[in-house]
Amino acid sequence: MESGQRLTERTTPATDYSADDIDWFHFITDHKHYIRRESVIETYTPEEMTKYRFRPMEYCNDKCFLPSSAAWIFLFINDIRDPTDFNENCTKLYKFDRRLLEHLYQVYSTSENRSRDD
Repeated sequence: MESGQRLTERTTPATDYSADDIDWFHFITDHKHYIRRESVIETYTPEEMTKYRFRPMEYCNDKCFLPSSAAWIFLFINDIRDPTDFNENCTKLYKFDRRLLEHLYQVYSTSENRSRDD
């Protein structure tokens, strides 16, 4: 256990949700509408969002309790193409639960259709 580590990082296995795995990337893009359906729409004031201007990773950590490697999924689900588009104008955001991400990763990692490097 590292000092300064969040409790959620200590109690769940660390998983890399990054887009570096092309199969995972495609899996998420294929499930975009499902993730949206399972999400809640959070509404914020522009003043509240000013704190997170150009910093979606910080927003994901603070508000969604998602690991930094999953920030791209959050941006993708919210149709935000670039972190510089994440600003005080983003007042309605789809917010999904970390458990949903864990479930999707479990389905992905056990999928028979997943290509393997074996």
